Amino acid sequence: MKYLNNIKYLFFALSIFCSVAGQDASKQPLNVIWISVEDMGPVLSAYGNNTIHTPNIDRLANEGVKYTNAYATVGVCAPSRFSIITGMYPARLGAHNMRTGDHNNFKWPEDVKFIQNKGVIDKSGENIPDYEVVPPSYVKPFTEYLRAEGYYCVNDNKCDYQFNAPFTAWDDVYGGGSYKNAADGAPFFYVKNYYTTHESRIWLRKDKPMTVHPDKVPIPDYYPDIPVVRNDIARKYSNIEALDQEVGELLEQLEADGVMENSVIFFWSDHGGNLLRQKRAVGNSGLHVPLIIRYPDGYRAGETENRLVSLMDLGPTVMSLIGIEPPITWMERPLQGPLRNRPDNIFMDLQIALMNVLICNVLFWMVAMYI
Repeated sequence: MKYLNNIKYLFFALSIFCSVAGQDASKQPLNVIWISVEDMGPVLSAYGNNTIHTPNIDRLANEGVKYTNAYATVGVCAPSRFSIITGMYPARLGAHNMRTGDHNNFKWPEDVKFIQNKGVIDKSGENIPDYEVVPPSYVKPFTEYLRAEGYYCVNDNKCDYQFNAPFTAWDDVYGGGSYKNAADGAPFFYVKNYYTTHESRIWLRKDKPMTVHPDKVPIPDYYPDIPVVRNDIARKYSNIEALDQEVGELLEQLEADGVMENSVIFFWSDHGGNLLRQKRAVGNSGLHVPLIIRYPDGYRAGETENRLVSLMDLGPTVMSLIGIEPPITWMERPLQGPLRNRPDNIFMDLQIALMNVLICNVLFWMVAMYI
């Protein structure tokens, strides 16, 4: 099986090489589209949830690769998105605590303001001032590398990175931008972020029609089976079904514009669920996310990947697919593309395996000490 997998990855590397060669000849380099959603674990029908109906996201899964063990680095948006845009663990650079203040989207430097006395008090009685993370000079949003290679990068629209996105990171980040604004013949990297499933929409959408009945929802074991819980879960599921309609509209637009056959589409959530004991939690309920990657020409359509992957792998996967070497400071691996089987990535796989064995042995020893 190991040799079959190696042959599979070699075949993909050759296919990408041939694809790039063909794209050079036809002047049609590969585009990349991210469908980024909020606060949602893998509770979709594509992941076996029979209570919810998400045919458009199911279509992406049927036409692409579904990852069943994808995880965020943090169970809340800004630290998680920090790891996605920089390719580095938030705790490594002091970005693990959620940012304060209104710094969740791009602002021109002169518009960035920090309030020292904002009237928000922590549990010790101390004032919590506004702040943002100051990354080291060598840490850049990976879109800067894409732009250097001629990619038109547009974010519509969320830049919740723990720091104000530099104006060098995006060509268009102001909201409402489109891949259609790319220059003729230029490849694009397009991020479409949907807020419909965000935690706040549990109450902001409370007057919207319910498409999932509270009596039909499954109740996680950590919740009591009471009406308010059923109602919130039904609202959550109804919001996800509304999101699926939005995704369907985007797919229709992509097809109408003729870009799907030359684009890789990623679908992912920034972290796990949006209810209590989900958002901000560091267990499965807060970190486990859906991840689907749809390639053009039906490559690997309908496959399921069960290996452990991180949202930090998204950036290097994009760079691998379009032939850009990820920075040496990054701590993740491409999920696909010619760089997937580089010797350093294979060595990292071995390191992770050995680390898992070490952790299991330490946990076994700790349990044995208390028995």
